[in-house]
Amino acid sequence: MLLSIITVNLNNAHGLEQTISSVAYQKNTENEHIVIDGASTDESVNVIKKYQKHISYSVSEKDNGIYHAMNKGIRQSKGKYLLFLNSGDTLYHNNVLTEITERIKNKAVSIFYTDANFVDKKQKLAWIKTYPEEVNDSFFIKSSLCHQTMLIEKYVFEQIGLYNQNYQLAPDWMFSFDAFKKGYVFEKLTQTVLSNYVLNGFSANYKLSQKERQSFLQKCYPEYLETYNLLIRKKGILQRVIIKASKLIGNFNKGHKQRDYLKYIDSLP
Repeated sequence: MLLSIITVNLNNAHGLEQTISSVAYQKNTENEHIVIDGASTDESVNVIKKYQKHISYSVSEKDNGIYHAMNKGIRQSKGKYLLFLNSGDTLYHNNVLTEITERIKNKAVSIFYTDANFVDKKQKLAWIKTYPEEVNDSFFIKSSLCHQTMLIEKYVFEQIGLYNQNYQLAPDWMFSFDAFKKGYVFEKLTQTVLSNYVLNGFSANYKLSQKERQSFLQKCYPEYLETYNLLIRKKGILQRVIIKASKLIGNFNKGHKQRDYLKYIDSLP
């Protein structure tokens, strides 16, 4: 099997149904869909039952957070490549997996990635995040790849380890940076978008994300710590300028649009 899609969920029945149906409606493709639910108390379990025939494996039990749940999905997966679509995230269109798998099946690449379509909870377009055709040290210090648009060879997890559950927000960035530094091959699939990434606020705690990245760099790649610290100081100044500008514009763009924009600023990597 070429592809395993892993979805983690907690009390987001509506988003979970969007994600599962997005995978179920894919045309002419063979994959497995793994759903890891954290003992939700809403209608999530009923959604899983509704789509059971489209799901290869599911479980609903308490876990220790999103990355613990993702690691559980990794252990259950049988595909060569893994795609993480959290509840609410959806595939870009109904034929995207066929298009993608045709492009990757004969290549010796560890991690593929595409641009990301960032949307709100109503699946309306917020903006398209464009990634460079080649990633390097500088890219990872300044930014990150959206794991909803990455196809990661399971072998990489087996070699360097699963997501670090000791952190809350940055383990996917840590994993990608570590894989790059260890020499695993990244390749961008150009002229395509794999998925719609829903902005749900989980990654909006920018300060905590900074602290976790600093901790990781200090422990594993201390030679990059000073560069990163200088960068986030500059970003802090830029954020304040943008936020002030957005408040001035706020009289024209009142209400939820302005709040969503400020959340976007807070979520910048």
